[in-house]
Amino acid sequence: MIAEAARFEVHNVENLLEHYPITLRHWVRQVEAQQEDMVGLASGAILAWCLFTSFYVLDFDKGRINFDRALLVKPFKG
Repeated sequence: MIAEAARFEVHNVENLLEHYPITLRHWVRQVEAQQEDMVGLASGAILAWCLFTSFYVLDFDKGRINFDRALLVKPFKG
């Protein structure tokens, strides 16, 4: 593993595939619900973010991408 080659210790690896698409859907719903209040700020950016995030949700649902979180620690040698 690249992290170990860089002398990191792998303390934990967790697959977030089950939870992350749910989180993304929640974020999109919240942004869409408040879109009228945000239109003057950056409506193009908001639409782009919603589309981008929704495509990621589809990729997660179809198994094309995954999301893992790793906790790496560089040992202190003092």
